[in-house]
Amino acid sequence: MKTAVLISGQMRTADKCAAAIRALYPDAPFVVHAVADEDADKAFAFKPAVTVIEPQHEMPERREYSWQIGRGCHGVQRVLKQLWGLARVWEVFQASGIKADVIVRCRPDLVFTVPPEPPAGGGLHVPTFANWWGLNDRFAFGDVTTMRTYFTRLYRLDEYIDAGGIFHPETFLRSVMAGYPLHRTRAVFATLRPDGSRDEPVWVFDAGDLA
Repeated sequence: MKTAVLISGQMRTADKCAAAIRALYPDAPFVVHAVADEDADKAFAFKPAVTVIEPQHEMPERREYSWQIGRGCHGVQRVLKQLWGLARVWEVFQASGIKADVIVRCRPDLVFTVPPEPPAGGGLHVPTFANWWGLNDRFAFGDVTTMRTYFTRLYRLDEYIDAGGIFHPETFLRSVMAGYPLHRTRAVFATLRPDGSRDEPVWVFDAGDLA
């Protein structure tokens, strides 16, 4: 079963995280979409098969996004830009001609304390923690059809909002992926910040997390 790993976003601490992430998938092609800023060249630490670096676009906003914003969601643009990056890295992957059975979505700033199991298809695999009433959106893997929906969910945002959905990334992800089998990966990770601090994993069972 062939795996491809897709990385997107700002590469702020990628130089410190890439080697360990790469070691999780030593035989997989990496496809990276990086924001064109002072850290963009850190994308090459992943030794990617394909790298695209381009400016971050200011995303068009609707008033409904702010009107329907969910708790814990800090900034509409931040979420929109993340969704745009996911859509773009999927486009880059498809254009590359790389063939894979399983796709891994990984942020470039993750430090794993418990590695994920070998990737498998058959639906969506997401962590047990940081689900925040929806699904953790920092790491996932699944078959190509499932992950196409995962990566391109930006294009379903307005339909979701118009149906009364709240503007909240984890809740939006749960809604979009509702038609797919859901599994939980054992992977545990922290997020490494530029100042060297780490956002450690947190389990909040009242917010949908699992032991």
